[in-house]
Amino acid sequence: MKKRIFCFGFLLFVGMHVSGQRVEYGWEFQGIADNREFFSGYSLPETLLGSRLSVDAGPSIDTIHSVRAGFSYYYAFGAPALETKPAPLLYYSFRSEKWNFLMGAFPRNRTLPFPSALISEKETYYQSTLEGLSLLYASSRFSFNLWVDWQSRIDSLHREQFLAGWAASAHWGDLRLEGHALLFHDRPNFQRLPGDFINDYLGGCFLTAYDFSSHVPIDLFRIKAGALASLFRNRGKGSAFEPAAAFYAVIELENKGFGITSRFKTGAPLTFSHGDPFYRNTRTYWRTDLYLLPFRHKKISGKLAWCFHLADGKLDHSQQFILTYTFQPI
Repeated sequence: MKKRIFCFGFLLFVGMHVSGQRVEYGWEFQGIADNREFFSGYSLPETLLGSRLSVDAGPSIDTIHSVRAGFSYYYAFGAPALETKPAPLLYYSFRSEKWNFLMGAFPRNRTLPFPSALISEKETYYQSTLEGLSLLYASSRFSFNLWVDWQSRIDSLHREQFLAGWAASAHWGDLRLEGHALLFHDRPNFQRLPGDFINDYLGGCFLTAYDFSSHVPIDLFRIKAGALASLFRNRGKGSAFEPAAAFYAVIELENKGFGITSRFKTGAPLTFSHGDPFYRNTRTYWRTDLYLLPFRHKKISGKLAWCFHLADGKLDHSQQFILTYTFQPI
């Protein structure tokens, strides 16, 4: 059986070259160290250590159309090697000057990033693959990304769960508008227990930003302000949503590889399904990251940070080091 698979792969590889198709390939390594000294009770105190390897390859018909296949594997240090199973990568890609369309199972980093209030850092560590569709448009002044991630198919044991989101930004000179929205649909399995109903989670982040970088003698100085909002509905209690909203602001400073990012939220606790627990469990939350970027290379990025979390007057802290090495970005 193994010989047949090897022969099929070899013949497919040769066939692609004979037919004039190019074979593209790439891989990415990511090391993650996130030590969370949380004792306030608003988020779990834990140490997250691990390594991820993503590899894919496939034929490219031209500069626009391609198909890729491979895997993404995350090894959590201290756990059995295959406790987290390798996730398959298998997708079609359409790439033009302004449009990028993906269909299949592909790396989540091919979509625009979301604030940690909506999709937490821990979620990105363990769920780096998106299974569904993504449509991205990007021009010099405007970008828009719409995607769907099908996380679980319904049967007698599994719930039907999917995420859908969009991210958009537009800028005119130093002024910038940003928006993010996320939907999580959670439906019970076919053996629904009494009192178990469909849950719908909606979340959004809407910001106005101004970039002062060109007016000050440092590399980056940007201020953002706006709102976080959530809507939650348990269909067993009716069709009405329970709303919550909070003020949200971000300050970003960076110069010569050193930086500070400070995020402030005040208002009602928010019912985000996949967001950082601090935003769900507090009325006032202020996080400040002091960080260093130790590498200046087009293929290697690293970030070392000491993060302070002031949650309803209680102080926690964490330390992070994230290293990413990309060869022919996938």
